[in-house]
Amino acid sequence: MQFKQELQIFKVFNKFVPKLKGKWPIIILLLNIFLPGVGTLVAGCVTSKKKKVKFCIIFGLLQMLLSVVLIGWLWSIFWGVFIYKRSTGLGKFVPDVNV
Repeated sequence: MQFKQELQIFKVFNKFVPKLKGKWPIIILLLNIFLPGVGTLVAGCVTSKKKKVKFCIIFGLLQMLLSVVLIGWLWSIFWGVFIYKRSTGLGKFVPDVNV
């Protein structure tokens, strides 16, 4: 049951979350935990899908601005975990969707 739910979540957010290679997913996760929004901005810079860059920049800036009221920091951690799972776990098998 959890497999289907997680797969469904990946399908919904697929057009926004970049799939990264190598050590980048863990670096992005750590950056998003300790410097909210910075990891998302870096993910936009290193992704091979140029259409996802604008989403990463917008989301990264919003995470930075909203981290003052804690919402951005929580969102940043969630987004870092999601990028990590998208790049290394079950999500890497979900094909990219054109934006």
